[in-house]
Amino acid sequence: MTLDLLFLNLTLLGAVKPQEQVFNITVLPTFPPINPVPLQPKFQYDKFQGKWYTIAMADSRIRNGKQKGLNMQSVTYMLIQNYNYVVITTMLRGQGCDHWTRVFFPAHLPGDFIQETISASHRAIQRFSMRVADTDYDQFAVMAFTQVFKDRVLFYLTLYGRTKELSPRLKKYFIRYAKYAGLTEDNVVFHTRIEKCISD
Repeated sequence: MTLDLLFLNLTLLGAVKPQEQVFNITVLPTFPPINPVPLQPKFQYDKFQGKWYTIAMADSRIRNGKQKGLNMQSVTYMLIQNYNYVVITTMLRGQGCDHWTRVFFPAHLPGDFIQETISASHRAIQRFSMRVADTDYDQFAVMAFTQVFKDRVLFYLTLYGRTKELSPRLKKYFIRYAKYAGLTEDNVVFHTRIEKCISD
């Protein structure tokens, strides 16, 4: 019986290799993954909903703390049935206001969410993972996002505030958090505060 299982395993392993060559499977990079970023303990869905403002972002694509066009946005989370969130983002684009709506579905643990969309231009599935890493619900939230599109994985952190201005202590905390997640202070940019489109 043991030899039969060994033979079966070897057969299956041999069958996998040709498939990889035929389909040209690309192995996605494992860093930076969302899993090592801590998850808000005992996440409370109802307390998290409401309006937030994007205060800062940490992203490996940002260099020297500078990124053009990163104005503050408002992000409103509305809790619906089955612990789903309808998320409405409002931002200034050009001279007008742009709004878009997404739905995030609960993943395995409270505070983890996923979303899948199909890109019309590339006809490919785009996956988002969103994690509420840390929040006090009343002032700030640190969010971790992983975006998978084709063979690319993008990871970034966002600092939310219930108001458009957070204390220097919370801003420093976000920089420390970014470093903990494998980014650097040069990868952090603070959004430009604006009033148009996202007034209180």
